Amino acid sequence: MEKTAQSSADHISSSDRGQNDSGLFSSESVLNILRLILAGSPLPEVLAIIAQLVESRGDGTLCTIWLPEDDGKQIYCAAAPGIPRFGEQVGSMLIGPKGGSCGTALYRREPLYVTDILNDPIWDHYRHLLLPFGIRAVWSRPLFTSEGEVLGTFAIHYREVRSPDSADLQLIENASHIAGIAIERHLNEERLRLERDRLRLLLEITNSMASRLDMRRLVETLSTDLLRVMRCDFCALLLPIPMAGACV
Repeated sequence: MEKTAQSSADHISSSDRGQNDSGLFSSESVLNILRLILAGSPLPEVLAIIAQLVESRGDGTLCTIWLPEDDGKQIYCAAAPGIPRFGEQVGSMLIGPKGGSCGTALYRREPLYVTDILNDPIWDHYRHLLLPFGIRAVWSRPLFTSEGEVLGTFAIHYREVRSPDSADLQLIENASHIAGIAIERHLNEERLRLERDRLRLLLEITNSMASRLDMRRLVETLSTDLLRVMRCDFCALLLPIPMAGACV
């Protein structure tokens, strides 16, 4: 999958090399990524391509994209193409006031730009996990649906103390937007799949039950019971009023 993502990223960014940061997410680049999303490409592959496109600016930029765990209390790294084994070694982080840049950004529901993780207390619980990778600066932007549902976070890392400038902020905004589209579409497709599975199972159960019922006997029983209780023929209830006849 890494080779596929790399080749796709090379194709997407080939026409943008040599341009400034705004060119990284040109109309052509975005259109190519949207084609992958609409084609149903696996979410990890799409997110890796987005991250690789950001990293292609070539100034030491490293990119990670995080998704919420099933419990909704933690996040895990779903894409980190420029940092081998990052997700495996770092593991999950809590969404909370000391959840590193990403977990805290989701907790505060606002972007968080940590220039040096050595000096920021929100990294006290996770600093030791990133130091082996040489990471010092971590900028994170939380991702939400229009209804406020958590989608994940987009993060940029540097192996030096660094603050974002206007170009960095624009790049983060552009990349976060397209990553949010990919994640939200994936979630919607998963919900539709689960709903289809639920309806299919319900139909199978209904058909199984119906095949075991003696419908003729059921109608006769209902008719007899209604006649006893209402003193009215059950079948007459199914006829138009003028034709129903008088109740006994």
